[in-house]
Amino acid sequence: MTSKDSILTFKTGRSFLYLEPVSRGTWVAFHDHGIPIQEDGFFNWKLFNEPVSGVRGLDLARLFLVLQHLFGPSRDPVDESKGSFRFPFHLVVGRGWTRNHYGFQIADVKGNPCFMLLRLVKPEEKLQAYAYIPPFDDELSRNEIRHLTVRFVAHLGEFLELRCLRPRHDFFRRIESPPILYGYRDGEPFVRYFEHFEEVPAAIDELVAAGVQKGGASVPCEVQDPGVPLVSDAGPEPH
Repeated sequence: MTSKDSILTFKTGRSFLYLEPVSRGTWVAFHDHGIPIQEDGFFNWKLFNEPVSGVRGLDLARLFLVLQHLFGPSRDPVDESKGSFRFPFHLVVGRGWTRNHYGFQIADVKGNPCFMLLRLVKPEEKLQAYAYIPPFDDELSRNEIRHLTVRFVAHLGEFLELRCLRPRHDFFRRIESPPILYGYRDGEPFVRYFEHFEEVPAAIDELVAAGVQKGGASVPCEVQDPGVPLVSDAGPEPH
């Protein structure tokens, strides 16, 4: 069952965008019946490292915390040796009476949050070769995709701060390659990057000795002020 907080609606340009989390199995079906849209890597990198339209992205610890709280446990990463979480969605793009369907995903790839977009098509429309294509400008342009990602990240940040989201206990999670540890310690988020793999076991031992638990696909959280309205909530659900 999907909670109210896990369904997001935004308005961008002439379109309404409706996002709802989906299961791993549904995403696999999307992947089998979708055409991948060319990624916007540099823009996404800037979003999580520099202010974009007044929004600065979240670090891995806070990003994982709010994603799993809103949208349920992380799905398995695409490559477990190079990532630690994956959250897929069904995206409905409404423009007038027209509805177009996409798969939308945010995942950690080597410690970098990345977005993936798939245009869902009928089996006979699927391309023979797995090739990335430019956005369909008459449905969802590149600028509208950027607006969506900015609004999405802004919503996560607002929820985290305005709802005072905190983990109930300290935790850490690991990315194998490159070697990274992230999580919460003493109630504060941390991200540690290592030059050598050999440094990680001692760092984990030190965290465990300090009472920091190994985090799984989800971490229990506390919301101290659930009544604060979010500025980024916008737009009716397209049907």
